[in-house]
Amino acid sequence: MADITTTGNDASLRLGAHQTAIAVLLPPSSPHHQIISTLRSLYANGDKTWPWPHVNLLYPFVSPGDLPKAVSTIQSYLASRVSQHDTLKINLDTQGSWKHKDHATIYLGSSACQADPTNGLQGLRAELVTLFAGNDPTGAREEPYTPHMTVGNTSLNEELIADLSRKARTLIDNSRPNTDEPQGISWDIERLVVLQRSARGSVMKIVGEILLNGEVVESQRSEELDTRSGIVKPTISNPVYRFSPASSRYTPYSPPVDALPPVVTDLKILTYNILTDNIIPAAATTARYPLLVDAILSLSTASASILALQEVTDDFLAYLLAHPIIQSRYAFSTHSPTHDVLPSLRNCVTLSSIPFGGDSQRWEWVDLGKRHKGAVVIEVDIREEDSKQSQGEESDLRKKIVIANVHLTCGMSDTSIATKVSQLKIITSHLRNRKAQYSDITPQPSESWVLVGDFNFPTSHATATTAYTSKLINSETFQFLLSDHGTSTNGKGFIPDIWQDTYNLTHAFNEISDVEELKFDIPKGTPATVSFGWEGSVKGDSTAIGLGEFGATFNPFVNPLAAEQVKWGANPRPQRYDRILVASPSIDKTTLWLDTRRTGRFGLEGGSDHWGVFSDFRIRHQPQILSANSSTNRDYLKLDVRDKGTMTDELLERYLFDNGMTPSPNDYALREEAREMLAKILTNESRRRPENPENAHRPPFPQSHDGEIQAEEVNSIIRLDISSTIPEASTKPSIKMVIQPVGSYFMNIFTPASDLDVLCASNISPRVFWVLAKQRIRRHGRRMERIGKKDGVVRVLRYVEAQSGAMMELEYIPTTVHDFQDLELESGSTEKKDQDGNATGRPCRVRIDLQYCQVPERVLDSWHQLPLLLPTDPIFSLSVSSLKKINAYRDSAYLLQTIPNLKLFRLSFRALKLWAIRRGIFAARFGYLGGIHLVLLLSRVFKRVSPDQIMDLTAGEVLRLFFKDYAGFNYSEDIIADPDTGSTGYRRSTREPLVLTTPHSPMVNVAHTASKHTLKTLRDEILLANQRIGRNCGWDAVTGTSDGDAEREFLNAFGNFVKIDIHYWGRNIPRGRSLVGWIESRCVNLLVELNEKVPNIHARLWPGRFIDVSETYAAEELRGFYLIGLTNASATAQDPTAITPSVGPSQAALDQKRVAFNRFTDILRSFETYLQDEQKRYEVTESYISVNRVTRQTVGDNVRIDKHVWWDEEYETMGTANAPGEGSYNPNDDGGDGYDSLDEDSMSDEEEEEGSGFRRRVPGRGAGLQENADSNDGSENREPGKATLPFSTTRRQRSKQHQAEKATAVNPDTTLYGVKKPKLRPAHDIINRIKWDPEMDVDQYILGYEDRFLGVMETAVGKWIERRGGDETDEDWVPLHRVLYVRRKEDGVRVWDRDQRIDTIFGSGGSY
Repeated sequence: MADITTTGNDASLRLGAHQTAIAVLLPPSSPHHQIISTLRSLYANGDKTWPWPHVNLLYPFVSPGDLPKAVSTIQSYLASRVSQHDTLKINLDTQGSWKHKDHATIYLGSSACQADPTNGLQGLRAELVTLFAGNDPTGAREEPYTPHMTVGNTSLNEELIADLSRKARTLIDNSRPNTDEPQGISWDIERLVVLQRSARGSVMKIVGEILLNGEVVESQRSEELDTRSGIVKPTISNPVYRFSPASSRYTPYSPPVDALPPVVTDLKILTYNILTDNIIPAAATTARYPLLVDAILSLSTASASILALQEVTDDFLAYLLAHPIIQSRYAFSTHSPTHDVLPSLRNCVTLSSIPFGGDSQRWEWVDLGKRHKGAVVIEVDIREEDSKQSQGEESDLRKKIVIANVHLTCGMSDTSIATKVSQLKIITSHLRNRKAQYSDITPQPSESWVLVGDFNFPTSHATATTAYTSKLINSETFQFLLSDHGTSTNGKGFIPDIWQDTYNLTHAFNEISDVEELKFDIPKGTPATVSFGWEGSVKGDSTAIGLGEFGATFNPFVNPLAAEQVKWGANPRPQRYDRILVASPSIDKTTLWLDTRRTGRFGLEGGSDHWGVFSDFRIRHQPQILSANSSTNRDYLKLDVRDKGTMTDELLERYLFDNGMTPSPNDYALREEAREMLAKILTNESRRRPENPENAHRPPFPQSHDGEIQAEEVNSIIRLDISSTIPEASTKPSIKMVIQPVGSYFMNIFTPASDLDVLCASNISPRVFWVLAKQRIRRHGRRMERIGKKDGVVRVLRYVEAQSGAMMELEYIPTTVHDFQDLELESGSTEKKDQDGNATGRPCRVRIDLQYCQVPERVLDSWHQLPLLLPTDPIFSLSVSSLKKINAYRDSAYLLQTIPNLKLFRLSFRALKLWAIRRGIFAARFGYLGGIHLVLLLSRVFKRVSPDQIMDLTAGEVLRLFFKDYAGFNYSEDIIADPDTGSTGYRRSTREPLVLTTPHSPMVNVAHTASKHTLKTLRDEILLANQRIGRNCGWDAVTGTSDGDAEREFLNAFGNFVKIDIHYWGRNIPRGRSLVGWIESRCVNLLVELNEKVPNIHARLWPGRFIDVSETYAAEELRGFYLIGLTNASATAQDPTAITPSVGPSQAALDQKRVAFNRFTDILRSFETYLQDEQKRYEVTESYISVNRVTRQTVGDNVRIDKHVWWDEEYETMGTANAPGEGSYNPNDDGGDGYDSLDEDSMSDEEEEEGSGFRRRVPGRGAGLQENADSNDGSENREPGKATLPFSTTRRQRSKQHQAEKATAVNPDTTLYGVKKPKLRPAHDIINRIKWDPEMDVDQYILGYEDRFLGVMETAVGKWIERRGGDETDEDWVPLHRVLYVRRKEDGVRVWDRDQRIDTIFGSGGSY
């Protein structure tokens, strides 16, 4: 351009050419240059041809050939006027718009120029136009000139115009946030730029600059400015803002020079698409703002939290950052509503509780190759606490976490999917390239990358299949979408394989997320009906959960805002659009020091069509390499490399699924539906809002949810002012109620056969609550019956009161069950199946164990905070019984918070449970293991694994550590306790062979039912499993198969058994079920007695009821028996001499063995008498009980586990008996584990009276823990365990019974010396034995009785039995008290004689 200054003026210069222009540029040093450039790149149509923020002075100008002459003319004029004018200054302080034919222009203007057109920039332009007067065909001199800077262009849509105008106005308002000067974007004009392009439509280039003093210079900025070539730079650096309490604003942050990075151990990262559905914030949009903020604040924060938001608008950002809690929790931000403008309509914004920005204290905006699509990248420096750092010295313990916040392109087509893949590659490449800047730093900082946001990849396999069959996508794209969560090896997935999805790290493939998040997956009140399988076949209605839909963040079937965004005719499905990915720059992924502890969702009612996703990370300061070394004081378990086996987690997941241990979506839906229905009933919601049967099958959306219980509230808290249902509301006190799931469902470790354990807490007395609960449950059932509905009903199966308190066993019949006839219930499944074995889509019933706890209102008001409070908090100043109940919730929540790697824990737990079930040791009521036992045992192992190992272990390795640790544990001296809390608060009793304590005080031994016999059995099974798993035998070899291998092994391992026969033929099935459960609960007492009085015998009880399949009997009768294997503690299992008298080498040995045998026999007789004397449950006219010693040969080979389950109204058949239900998490349950078999009675209906040798004994608690018979004083505040027992006898009756039993009490020692004869078995026992014993023929026995007129008479036993079932007024009817003897027909030998005290059948009355 040097030659253009030498050219003289030419009067022939003409204006009107669009290839040249004279303009004023906004200096790059201006603080507003970057944001205006960004806005122009996104909105201005001419940004590609006019790539700088500018104000045109002369345009159109002269032709390119005349440009040198024109510049020379302007130069001469400016040189002559330099002393006539002051320095020019422009201030853009107004905003306006022009509408054209097909678009609108939004610009910034100057009020000063409008007020005085002859001054400033307008005056200069007028003077320059005069130089070309007469040569101006465009009439520029006559046209009014408005100095302006174009911000952007929009269509003629008024909302779009208003939105961009609002951004322009915000630019002006934020121009001088910290001064009192007039607002506006102002700068001093020192030069004019000369622009030229080759043709109209091409890019303008700066060809020269003219200083206002008339000097023409070469442009010093041409190279810098021309690099943009019309689009935004790929990477733009931006300032970091920090909240200033002094100004109550987010202002630019400048850290102190000597500031050290924060010490961070735990990090929480959240991502949330907040939905921009209106361009102009209308009332409907702004009404969502409080819900969005509440959703963001609903999660408890870690020591460091980072929040990534998508679709943020200027209006919402101003609202969000004005919230005081947001200001205190997230002090750092990438944007400030008082200092800049969000460039797009939908923007990415990142907030943080700790400083970010790295050494430059800035963040990056990375262009992803498409307008309005970019990534917000921040860099967080953290450090490990170190003595050098505390002194300000350099240390190599610094780490960098680079977090990229993205919102990828939407759409379901080959092009849109390819665009998303390209955008992921761009951000991944950017992160790799930025790593190169540290190449000259020694040592290089260790980095971890996190990629968060809305990826917009459809994850539903059903959606991908529909798109493929509709030819919207090709086969390659289809395979990409079907890859495992989008990530795959060999580059097959659409997400680069360097990334790891935190959802995959914390959830098994196609697994329901945490139970607390179940409400995100299943529509409220509508259970999923899906045929769930690994093949991915989905059947049923639109609410089913299919492959790729687990953990969805966009679910139109649950989220009403999402339902408004989709096209229902296109078969929309739930999608997991939002994700959190982690990666390490190193090729070796073991260097990743971000341990993902938990991933979940939030914002169920947060006011967006998406739900947020959060991940909790633990930052390790050592590489994630398997090592046995540890710097902590904890005695970590060691896993040798040679111990690592080939049993992978994938094989185990499939194995557990095939064996019915993995819950399906139906199982989750059924329990959630049951919980909601129970909550409605207890809070009287179902009565206030009766259901309309016509609305039973409404579509999920759109529909109204007014009046429904807010089941999605934190921790399922349901509060009710019950006075609203009582006429005298003003005089009734307020009742608050909390319905809290606990146990296996709460911890998401349940199996398809598990109960739903619910704890209800309120401020009313237990007596009032149970009366109220019964009334409301029955009233609800009657109301459903009146409106013709037989489903959606909760019914009471059993009400139990025991030492530990009351419990109500309920059954829920779901809304989709209508007919249970002719359908089989298979083990490990909660779905009904047809005759062909296909799932009908109808879930079965679910049992609910409801417990109650009375607590003050202060506890109810702080319920969701209880797990977070210290044990010393005054809120826990409650009674011991109340604390024990509350601890069911506190302990479960505590374990969820402290167990590392919950995904692996749940997988390992289900494998252990399957092992315990198949090995016959999963029955806490018998003194074995239950659900809570396995949880505490396994959590202890997890917490004793080094943090460097726990995230990389497999379930097989965990089980090796489990069996190895407990195979060598000293149970007699050591206590099994949580490693974090210890067991200092528990005093062990000498009667407790096994102590397994709960975490919180008052600590409870959950293994209090264990005896020395059961402990030895447990140890033997653990030792056997430790041997098998060490040989990599496969899962079947470790757990056993489901075809009865363990039962046969048990039967063949013993030569002698105690056989407890039970026959019930009465019509009152609940009574029979109660009898069976009561007998099972008393088997533990028999083991205790055997251990105390015959210590040389080892007894193993099999926790299942056997039947002889060779026998035939009526379907309505229950016939079965329980077996206890017997062996000498020091002999082999087949040695029968342990309990059989035989000839020994000396008379002393013979006498000793005979004494032991007699004592053993007396124990069995006493136990049998004890069972038969239970008049509430045992009635000779409808049941029969016997306890005998039998041999293996007598048992026979036709013995199988009974597959019948006794319901209140009907029988149903189970496929196998190897999958009993999960136990309630009730550590203070005296009777056992409360498991699912309806034949189990885990809690005693009453405590036994003194005088019986088999009064209720609880190991470790002493014998004779009795109920207080005088406790029924009418007080509402008495302890739950002190309440009067239902159906119990009166105090006088109990006193008489006690005296009678005391007079005939059995003392085995005195019996051996003949001091007193034991009691003779009554006649009805003999007759029942003859009737039911398959080895005895009823026709071969004669019964002798005393006739009132004829004396002693005889009749056949079979004939007497027939008469016994007839009318008592029949003249041939013989009462039992007249029976004198029973003899065999063939030889006349009396097998039973009342007067002579002969009993050769049972050996009672001294007849050994």
